[in-house]
Amino acid sequence: MFFEAVPFQTLQRIWDCFLLDGLPVLFQFSVALLKYHEKALLKRKDILAFLKDTKLLARLTFDIEKIVEIVKINRDTFPSWSWIQERQAHYMKILRKVYEEQEKARKEFERQEGLNQHNSKPSMKELTGSEHDLLIDWATEFSPGKLLVCRSDVKQGWISRVDVQLRTKENLGVRMDSRVMCITMAGENLMLVGTLSWYLYAYTINTREEVWCERLRDTPLCLEYDPVTQNIFIGLSDGTLAVIESVSTTHPNEVFYHAIGAAPVRSVVKVPDLEQLWCSCGNAVNILDSSLNIINGFEVSRSPNIHISYMVLNEDGVWIIIRGSPVLTLWDPALCLCILLYDTSTEQAAGWKRLNKDQSIHTPR
Repeated sequence: MFFEAVPFQTLQRIWDCFLLDGLPVLFQFSVALLKYHEKALLKRKDILAFLKDTKLLARLTFDIEKIVEIVKINRDTFPSWSWIQERQAHYMKILRKVYEEQEKARKEFERQEGLNQHNSKPSMKELTGSEHDLLIDWATEFSPGKLLVCRSDVKQGWISRVDVQLRTKENLGVRMDSRVMCITMAGENLMLVGTLSWYLYAYTINTREEVWCERLRDTPLCLEYDPVTQNIFIGLSDGTLAVIESVSTTHPNEVFYHAIGAAPVRSVVKVPDLEQLWCSCGNAVNILDSSLNIINGFEVSRSPNIHISYMVLNEDGVWIIIRGSPVLTLWDPALCLCILLYDTSTEQAAGWKRLNKDQSIHTPR
């Protein structure tokens, strides 16, 4: 505890107090560190900046005498160890319930997708076989008229480069020993690949070489790159949003995780005009601001078994695709309302002005 989090001389004093007074000291010093840096931390409104500054300021806490003084002054106001244990038991009960819901959502997701988990680290090696018997799992545009297309199954995946205008396909010459779940471009030359085995790969298009690999908390299902901040937002199957700041060819220093819901986060869309991030989680969409705080949301269905499979942003709004449904819905990001229903099976559309209250699928939360 506190190892590599504070300077060594500060660590020594904390451990001296810990050996003398026991476990409550660790909680007291944690609160004292936050109190010591309270003014600086309260200036941060962004969650990621708050977490980064908390770690940075803790490493610069050399005034251990001041920290000890804060602990002494507030010793009587600190809760008892029995109260802390009672609170821990209470929150563990809540976390177990959330975990059970996540496991149910995971099993349902794996059942729908026909997936088997593989936790071993996959490798990227030279392509030795043909991928023509595999289905196309993912495709993304990396330049006008040029696509990256992935064919894969549970145990393998191949990535090809397709030129739509020339009608040609070029294999990139690498094989992945796990199913590819998502692909996106981070700039002109860096491609990010998320796999079933919980890994996020980055490699360059020109050299076709892997530049770094990061193991995530769970399987990545979608990737959204912000060209302004160069941040990458990753939707995970455990219902959390992973964030990597300033993505480049160098290995990221840290991955931040932000809880969204119990169901898998299957799609993430950045709405730059409103500085919003739309995250689909089961049958709901959670809308986050630039600080990753949930500011709004809605449900596309009252049934928890209906899942949003994909979201796309264009000049008309955000298109939402529901798994197993022929109906596409178009949402106005500013009003957070469904403005169009389009049935692909009958090629019929209905605007939101012609829908009465009972017909509307919009359910504010």
